[in-house]
Amino acid sequence: MRYKYSMEIELVEIRDFIAQHSPFDVLDDDALNNLPKDLTIRYIRRGARFPEPDTNRNSLYIIRSGAIEFRDAQDQLIDKLAEG
Repeated sequence: MRYKYSMEIELVEIRDFIAQHSPFDVLDDDALNNLPKDLTIRYIRRGARFPEPDTNRNSLYIIRSGAIEFRDAQDQLIDKLAEG
């Protein structure tokens, strides 16, 4: 049961983080409570290409911590993105 409890804590932390950022900050509590269960969490290592060439372009990424460089298909820097 300890594992389940720690997962619930992580989902609460994700919910609280998302609730601080637009457009999620206008969602009601029920929507906010259900949203983390439907998310896919990815960890991107420093220096890794983002987005990956085969990434679904219909995805939304939220940076919870750290920063990434957003690059185009020719590896040209488009933007630097940080938490939130």
